[in-house]
Amino acid sequence: MKTCAKQYQIVDYFFDELNEIQKNEFEKHLANCEDCRNYFESFFSTAALIKEQKRIKPKPEMLDLYYQALKTKYPTRKKFSFRAKDLLDFLIIKPSFPIRIAEAAVLLMIGIFIGRATIWKAEPVQQFTNGNGYAASHVSELILNHYLQETEMILLDVVNTSPDEDDQVLLSFAQLAQYGNLLQKTSLCRSKAEETNDEKLIMLIDDIELILLEICNIEQRTLTEKANEIREQINESNLLFEIKNFTGKEI
Repeated sequence: MKTCAKQYQIVDYFFDELNEIQKNEFEKHLANCEDCRNYFESFFSTAALIKEQKRIKPKPEMLDLYYQALKTKYPTRKKFSFRAKDLLDFLIIKPSFPIRIAEAAVLLMIGIFIGRATIWKAEPVQQFTNGNGYAASHVSELILNHYLQETEMILLDVVNTSPDEDDQVLLSFAQLAQYGNLLQKTSLCRSKAEETNDEKLIMLIDDIELILLEICNIEQRTLTEKANEIREQINESNLLFEIKNFTGKEI
């Protein structure tokens, strides 16, 4: 059924949003248009309630149920309960005896790690370049080969595993990458490659790091979808072929 094109102005007229010229023109039109006049009368009989309408507040029990439902569906991160000053007092200014023991153990582990890293980096190495353009030290050759072999095993598991059938295996990818310290070894291998300005090796390590990060961040709720994406990334980038080509030749 056809309606008058001026009917949309009834709402503006009711809420006094028309200027004087528009208001006069609409009143003249309203006197001559029966459709608009009928709609105007029916609208005013109910629209007056709009200005007096009050929002009905829900009961506290309903609000509590709504809050619990949202809390279950969208869990929030736990906030640290200590303020900055309290945290400073707790850990540094006035630490308890167990905290002091824990801090001493942490400092000891950091000292051992820094000491081993310093001795490792201070070891003189002889650098040379092969025909493929990959350049690294003699020590870096052993590190890189071991790192690439571990990475190749994980990537092969990802490519050859079905997300619909082997979900438990997929969930172990992140653990395998973390327990193998591959991400830490990635940083070490990149620093070795940067020392020799080997662009091909740096690009290969960067591609591996992206895939490893994807595997470590995989979650149960996005397991199948994320696993398929990672498999496609590995296949499209020919990453396994590059690793195999790299490990099959001398560095």
